[in-house]
Amino acid sequence: GSLKAAEPKIKKKANGLVANLRSAEEIASCVISRVNNSQPKRMIYIAPWSWDQFQDHIFYATVQGAILALTESMAWHTANRGITVNCVVPGYIGTARPSSLQKQFREKIKASIPSGHLGEIRDVVEAIFFLIGDSAKYITGQNLIADGGWTCI
Repeated sequence: GSLKAAEPKIKKKANGLVANLRSAEEIASCVISRVNNSQPKRMIYIAPWSWDQFQDHIFYATVQGAILALTESMAWHTANRGITVNCVVPGYIGTARPSSLQKQFREKIKASIPSGHLGEIRDVVEAIFFLIGDSAKYITGQNLIADGGWTCI
């Protein structure tokens, strides 16, 4: 009964996920085919924000797992071309215009983060700047988690 009713919604989400993964794969293939080996290149994926799991946890976990796997696979396939591939995994990041969901759960989430506060957009940007800089030239296939220690619990 209820499974039959949910099938169109599930199929729509699955088709969206497949389309997004194909797009990521196409972008990666395009980068590989056009790279100039004379200068190092950086590819950075950004995993879903932790807030996204409140919308649909299964979809969030599936996309997150796919991005992490894609990061590792692309790193392996591009390392010999001077391309590093890494991923930034944002935790709960405060925004200038928080959604109603963020407003509702903000204090509860903050209490569960070991650092005691939400991250800032700047935290994600700084992680990206590190990974694209020369200091990270030998780092590839890694997932840099910027979450104030939330995943450590």
